[in-house]
Amino acid sequence: MLEVSKRDFKNIIKEEDFIGKMYPRDFQYLVHQIKLIHEN
Repeated sequence: MLEVSKRDFKNIIKEEDFIGKMYPRDFQYLVHQIKLIHEN
């Protein structure tokens, strides 16, 4: 199982990268994809 801490996640994906570019729906999709990765 892949373990990603919040700090590591923020290092990989910077919040500024998504400000103004990402809708809540897109964020939900991203979270869903991460969950799928973790389940496999």
